[in-house]
Amino acid sequence: MTLGESIPSVARIGQGRLSRRVWPAGAVNGENGDVVMGGVSLTKIAAKFGTPTLVIDEADFRARCRHYRRRIPEMEIFYAAKASLTGPVASWCEREGLSLAVWSAGELALARSVDFPGERVTFHAGANTAEDLKAAIEYGAGRIALESFDEIEQVATIAPYGQPVLLRVGTGSDAHVVTEAAGRVLARRGLRLIGLHCHLGSQVLRVAVYEEAVRRMLGLLARIRDRHGVVLGLLNLGGGHAVPYRAHDPEFDLGGFGGRMRAALGYECERHRLPRPQVAIEPGRALIARAGVTLYRVLGVRESAGGRTFVTVDGGTGGNARLRTARLIGRHAGPVLREVTVVGRNAGVDDVPVEVALPLDVRAGDLMAMACTGGCGLSFISVHNGQAGIAAR
Repeated sequence: MTLGESIPSVARIGQGRLSRRVWPAGAVNGENGDVVMGGVSLTKIAAKFGTPTLVIDEADFRARCRHYRRRIPEMEIFYAAKASLTGPVASWCEREGLSLAVWSAGELALARSVDFPGERVTFHAGANTAEDLKAAIEYGAGRIALESFDEIEQVATIAPYGQPVLLRVGTGSDAHVVTEAAGRVLARRGLRLIGLHCHLGSQVLRVAVYEEAVRRMLGLLARIRDRHGVVLGLLNLGGGHAVPYRAHDPEFDLGGFGGRMRAALGYECERHRLPRPQVAIEPGRALIARAGVTLYRVLGVRESAGGRTFVTVDGGTGGNARLRTARLIGRHAGPVLREVTVVGRNAGVDDVPVEVALPLDVRAGDLMAMACTGGCGLSFISVHNGQAGIAAR
């Protein structure tokens, strides 16, 4: 009987090739157990910059931007900056024709640093101060998404005449409350209501969730027309498209999404006698997650009393996914893999235990590359005990 047969969590599968479903499209196996991204050795990056380091593949990110534009050319695509934003990422979005959805003055500052066009920015007003909102208005944000009556009054007080705004609502929002909010916006001269925005969550796999959102949102547009006599021309369906974190995980069907959205919009617009609105979406991790690989140094390996193996690394391990793909790089590891729990040293919000398969001979000092970490990892950075969770490179 082999080790893999005697212990269910151990299998003789080796580290093998890099799955295109979770690693950047341009990542390949290099010499001596290395991985090469965009022609650059990851072990050399770790040697130059240290660990932890997040490496983003520009070519992979930009290719996914183009893929979205090809599959749903009739929709305006906003990159959800909260997934992960740096100056270069904002610049890549601008060059690929994407718009930008930002949630803070800090993200707005990054957009400003690369002269991102203000008219292609949606600023989400939720949980922002008056100073943040003033920064968005001064920058010329093309749209501001409002989530409450308080935000309506706050933005109306400081906005110049005709600031375009959206009402951000849930699919379960009360129709009476939404129409009342619309009336308040329409009554303020400083605001110009142009549409509705909704957010359906993260890692959404079923296209039917968006079909239901279209049904609900078109119904609200009809209620606003009937109550206030205005026809709003924009519907933002948000983001949340699921990405696989392991090779066998399911993936969001973007092609099916486009076709079914067209059909749902056509049906609901005809049913409510509404002109077809402009549709926008805000994918975040769906564009950047697989472009990112995080490099860690293994600090130690220990076995718990219950037989669970813990591998401690030198950075945070957050990012909303407990099942991930990782591999040791920089040496030829043994062919036998086992499930281990990777934990960071920060013990904070950016330190979520992650289950991965690593070689049986993993040891302190090993260099580890964790795939599909471009989304949310950088955004979740915290400083705990004087240690940053991750450094972007």
